[in-house]
Amino acid sequence: VCIITRMSLVFPVSKKGSRMPVITDGWHLRSSGKFHYGIDAMYRRLANEPALNTPWSTKNYIAFPNTPILAAHAGKVTAAEYIGTGGRVRIVGGGLETAYMHLTNLAVKVGQVVAAGTVLGAMGENPKESGDPVHLHFELSKDGERVDPEPFLKDPIYLNRYIFGGSLIILLGVAIYLGYKIAYDKA
Repeated sequence: VCIITRMSLVFPVSKKGSRMPVITDGWHLRSSGKFHYGIDAMYRRLANEPALNTPWSTKNYIAFPNTPILAAHAGKVTAAEYIGTGGRVRIVGGGLETAYMHLTNLAVKVGQVVAAGTVLGAMGENPKESGDPVHLHFELSKDGERVDPEPFLKDPIYLNRYIFGGSLIILLGVAIYLGYKIAYDKA
């Protein structure tokens, strides 16, 4: 069992305007009996967007071809190639290895050192799977062992919620403290 603590990775799909990417398929055993190591990411379809019959659209999700894919952490590029499932990039650094699959327009080369957030390429589709929508498949390994990446990804939607919620709790605590202090001082 691999335990990772105090690690936070950049979400590898960039936001599109005010739209945040979401995980559309997670770490699990599929009905086919194959294990899905990693996550898939796209964007949630807005209510006013029709479901299109395209390789970048599903009932609930939509992708935008050429959306920038970002390095989740700093490290050295060990693979940047086109294989049967589209473009693939691997980054190794700090005991971590991340894999990014189904890319187009690769923007990095093997041996290149990248910072977290560096554009690696663009979101593409899996040419081996007809009907498979445009998306990013992302995997994480720690010290050679595959792990579920979802708990370690920075998600600005949730981050904003926690910051707002935390600020609200702090303000509420200060107000209660001041209320008691004022009441105590008057007594």
